[in-house]
Amino acid sequence: MINLSFLFCIFMKYVTIKKVINMSEKKKELSKEQKKTNRNKMLGKALKQMRLEAKVSQASVNKQLGEPANYLSDIELGKVKIGLGTITKLCSIYNTSPARLMAYFKTGK
Repeated sequence: MINLSFLFCIFMKYVTIKKVINMSEKKKELSKEQKKTNRNKMLGKALKQMRLEAKVSQASVNKQLGEPANYLSDIELGKVKIGLGTITKLCSIYNTSPARLMAYFKTGK
């Protein structure tokens, strides 16, 4: 006959292993989310640099986009994800091309 304490030990090891696996999966999900956040921040930094080079204020850009006062600030801080349409509009406002923006995004120059 199998000893109950032996079964209990096996069960507890199973539960522990399961918890470790779940924690590992959560870390992977978190790192994917962190990667997205980092990309948003890098794109925001590139957009801010382009805006500063164009000598345009956040307020005037928000007005041209028809967005609330904090919209561009949130983009430049990487708090929000933006679409291709918004990127194209911003490049037009900054008198630059999306290709130049992406080059700056990749190289920082």
